[in-house]
Amino acid sequence: MSKSIGNVVEPKLITHGGKVCNGCFAPHGLARMLGRMNLVDYFLPDLKQQPAYGADVLRLWVAASEYTRDVTIGKTVMAHVSESMRKIRTTARFMLSNIDGFSEERMVNYADLKEVSSLQNRNMAAFPRRPLIA
Repeated sequence: MSKSIGNVVEPKLITHGGKVCNGCFAPHGLARMLGRMNLVDYFLPDLKQQPAYGADVLRLWVAASEYTRDVTIGKTVMAHVSESMRKIRTTARFMLSNIDGFSEERMVNYADLKEVSSLQNRNMAAFPRRPLIA
């Protein structure tokens, strides 16, 4: 990471989630300059205006980024990705709550399904086998 003026964030501060133990990750001379000030407060002054995003949000941002052009990142992009992650988690939670307590005795036999349902099941079963043409 660049050490130019205005870009003094240590890589270890980012990779360790902003946890600093008694200034052990402080750049040389910065600990003396700050005195007893918490380094997290120095590097991340206002977390309410700049919320921290978890690793899952960053993974979703990487997966959703179109790498054929310049990849953009910023407050608005991360806010949109965070909102998408929230929707995915809410949907998954809803789907899992609907199958809670489901038993195999309540499952409908394949022969008893309506024609539309059996056609949909066949299409879904064949989908992973079809090659995707890009």
